[in-house]
Amino acid sequence: AIEINPNYTEAYVYRGCSKARIQDYKGALADFNKGVEIDANNIEAYYNRGIAKVKIHDYQGALADYSKTIQIKNDYWQAYSNRGFVKILQHDYKGAVDDCSKSIELNPNFSVAYFHLCVAKDSLNDHEGAMANCNKSIELNPFNADAYLYRGRAKANLNDYKGAIIDRKSVV
Repeated sequence: AIEINPNYTEAYVYRGCSKARIQDYKGALADFNKGVEIDANNIEAYYNRGIAKVKIHDYQGALADYSKTIQIKNDYWQAYSNRGFVKILQHDYKGAVDDCSKSIELNPNFSVAYFHLCVAKDSLNDHEGAMANCNKSIELNPFNADAYLYRGRAKANLNDYKGAIIDRKSVV
């Protein structure tokens, strides 16, 4: 497709996603960069470039790409959740709470945003809030082992050691 039409943005984005799946992040970034160069408003190029940048630990670059995605399409709930995750990695837990809450406001059935919100609230020592969000994440996706782990952590911090052990055993 690129040979036929070298300005076909979606072809670069799709090829970049394929390269990312095989962990060729350098190649993926080159394709996403080309997609942005051709179409400066292509949200999929920015969003997926953000994902690739997280994989190579370019958190500032990922934040910029997720922010650009949101600037172009302010109801892109996945971008809010991903930006919240990057903020967790950078220890900006209040910023993560804001982004994950916005993601949930836009899509109340997105289990990942509840999990990210759980992690952020736990990091802010809001263990009850963390547990509530882990509960919702588990309700929406009972196979998220990390949510059980963090819920167990929250329970332990709230002195519910039996509940913590049950959740931790669920992970094993």
